[in-house]
Amino acid sequence: MSTPEDITTEIKLMTWIPRFTGPLSMIGSLAIIISITKDRKRKMTKPNNRFLLIMSMMDIISSAALAFSTAAMPKETGV
Repeated sequence: MSTPEDITTEIKLMTWIPRFTGPLSMIGSLAIIISITKDRKRKMTKPNNRFLLIMSMMDIISSAALAFSTAAMPKETGV
């Protein structure tokens, strides 16, 4: 049976993990975007690079949403 301390620890973990992994994903996607756009003339001719570029752009948006999803937690949670 879970104690109240275990539950608050789980809530804190579920709150801070997205705040940590979201920015890491955004940094990785930004590195991919920079890598592709540096040599745009050569790399944008391949469909897989264009697809990767769009996926990275969408990942930045979803990672930002993930990182800020727990920002609106009520004060009563203690997080």
